[in-house]
Amino acid sequence: MKGDQVSRQEIKQENRHARGCLLHELLVNVTMYKHDEESQKNPLITAITADSRTVESGSLFVALKGEKTDGHRYISQAIQRGAAAIIVDESSSHLDKYQRTSLPIIGVQDTSETLGIVAATFYENPAEQ
Repeated sequence: MKGDQVSRQEIKQENRHARGCLLHELLVNVTMYKHDEESQKNPLITAITADSRTVESGSLFVALKGEKTDGHRYISQAIQRGAAAIIVDESSSHLDKYQRTSLPIIGVQDTSETLGIVAATFYENPAEQ
């Protein structure tokens, strides 16, 4: 029967993911370079993704620059799919370009590092348990 048992940590992570986390809670350990007026909003984040194709209502989309493509190119798609907030590279022109949207656009120095920080916070720092 041990194989059928679910650990407390798995239940805790499942419940956290199911209910979500407020944006400001996720950003508590993130150094923000620049944010727009909409960043004062504090939406409930129910998922975190760097893939615009998996964005759903309530998602935090983190635009990563990769070797083959730049996630900043897919910000419009993430917005259309229901993203609740967007994290972009501070040097990206997209920070200013999307300031007029009704959702928080947050500029950071390193989007990859920020993704790790917010994911760890969202899942209650599983590496420390």
